[in-house]
Amino acid sequence: MKSLKKQLIDVIISIGLALLYNLVGGIILSASSNWGQMNFGALYIDVIFFFLLLKMLRFMRRQNPAKAGVSSPLRVILNRIGILFLLIVFLLGPVFKLKVATGDYFTYVANSVIYLHITVASVIMLVYVGLDLGYELMDSWRKAEAEKEKLHRLHTQAQFENLKAQVNPHFLFNSLNTLSSLIVEDGDRARQFVRQLSTVYRYILENRENDLVELEREKSLFDSFVYLCQTRFEENFIVHAEWPENLNQWSIPPMTLQILVENAIKHNVISKQKPLTLWVNYDEGILSVGNTNQPRRQLDSGTGFGLKNIRERFHQLSDKEVSIINQDGNFVVQLPLIPRS
Repeated sequence: MKSLKKQLIDVIISIGLALLYNLVGGIILSASSNWGQMNFGALYIDVIFFFLLLKMLRFMRRQNPAKAGVSSPLRVILNRIGILFLLIVFLLGPVFKLKVATGDYFTYVANSVIYLHITVASVIMLVYVGLDLGYELMDSWRKAEAEKEKLHRLHTQAQFENLKAQVNPHFLFNSLNTLSSLIVEDGDRARQFVRQLSTVYRYILENRENDLVELEREKSLFDSFVYLCQTRFEENFIVHAEWPENLNQWSIPPMTLQILVENAIKHNVISKQKPLTLWVNYDEGILSVGNTNQPRRQLDSGTGFGLKNIRERFHQLSDKEVSIINQDGNFVVQLPLIPRS
């Protein structure tokens, strides 16, 4: 239905362009001769002619779209009108011959008349291409603004959910319970626990407005959060991590790794009988975060935003997709790291 509507719009535009083309050409020829040069008898042929030009223009838009702030409008319009001009020159001769052959047009057309109509058709298409490019750039700008707003909304949602997760009663109870035990047993570890806890909160607050952060900073948050979790679960929570050599050459949406660690803890059994193993691996621009899959029988209630939010944020920031693999007793999320510009 949508495609049919587009075809109908192109037909209507083609009729308008054909009428304008014949009207302007006829007026110019009439002014330079002693008799009228208006003849709309073979108008349908001109409609088909302009319809083909519109189809070529649509094809060029798909192959080389103009984007606000990226493509040079002058370069794009020169490229498009240049190709259309060649098409006009190539087709107008046969078009006039076809008009004469139908018997609905003049019985003879001089080359000077053909050259005039080539000029008129080229000027009309130049104006139309300019208007079309302006609409395309405006539409591109609107879409870019919409994507930016969507990314901001996703980031705000992730920020809110992370803050909410950190201040929920379960997290506070578990953290304070762990801290109270450490204060009695080991004062140095208690102070370290407080420092790592404050690091997590400080990171969230400092990066709440950022769409991307350096992987090195995200690794620091990962280390701090893993420290809190390992302090709580002790040897029942095992972590292995291998990072790229140059962390600063990569970026990642903030709190991504923390969300994945939280999900692993939230959805899996962690006990002496079933310790949870989590790992981080890097290979050719892909950071894989995985864990042994040992799901709880009764899962904690949640919003379900975590993995969906991560996938959508990466989709907005990168042309590569997040992959999720759940097989062979493992649950792995593959993150396509974003090169820093």
